[in-house]
Amino acid sequence: MTPDGMILRSTTTMMKLENPGRATLSVYILGSAALLISGAAVLFAPDSFDRGLTVALNHFARRSYLFDAACHAISDYTIFSGLIFVSFLWYCWFSSPDLPSRYKVLSGTIASALAGMFSRLTQLLFPNRARPFQDASVHLKLPFTVKLDSLRHVASSFPSDHSALYFALAATVFTVNRKIGYYSFGLAVLLSAVRLYLGFHYLSDTIGGAALGVLCVCVIQNLRIPSLTKRVSAMCQAPSPAFYAVAYCVTYTIATMFFDVRAIASQLAHLIRH
Repeated sequence: MTPDGMILRSTTTMMKLENPGRATLSVYILGSAALLISGAAVLFAPDSFDRGLTVALNHFARRSYLFDAACHAISDYTIFSGLIFVSFLWYCWFSSPDLPSRYKVLSGTIASALAGMFSRLTQLLFPNRARPFQDASVHLKLPFTVKLDSLRHVASSFPSDHSALYFALAATVFTVNRKIGYYSFGLAVLLSAVRLYLGFHYLSDTIGGAALGVLCVCVIQNLRIPSLTKRVSAMCQAPSPAFYAVAYCVTYTIATMFFDVRAIASQLAHLIRH
């Protein structure tokens, strides 16, 4: 049998085995509901839904410089966040070399990048929402290491692009390796909670971002376009050196929360305006 025939047969088998079931349908329903409810809360009831928890968490701020600095470091440095998620992705890729698992890793990684982009687009399209620590009406006391000019060039607070990316990556890992997936979701929750404590986001921002990330992974992993599926399956079954070179660059960019891409885009936008 020719290599193309083997790939096509493997792809057909994979599609038969991986048809979405009740669990996937439940993710669609719950994720869509969470995204819609959080968006509605931001538009129609921002004060009653969010501010109580934000103010309650703020009672713990400025009690320990070490604790505040540690939270800020966990939030800022990708070695505590994106790098760990990407390491999990590579572990899943090499520890589960079967075609369905590799297809999930590759499609889920692409979906995670898309989730980050969709989150940023939603921030631009939604009514502008100030960060909790920048909103004078909330009357928060800033953690020791947080400054008022932090995130001054960042878009609206809803939805959280960090949560969208982290939960998308966690969902990708979970579909391949349940044990590491639980750790991934735990890390995503921890990182999102830290950003809540620092005043960078409201709870609805985090819920909306998390729902968006998980939905993106669920949709992309279960998307069945025969020609596209065949191409992706070919890359998963016989990855070339060029594939690994590109995959390294992409996962590095994801691990750093697209920092270089955003910086270049910001500079280009500045040059265009002037």
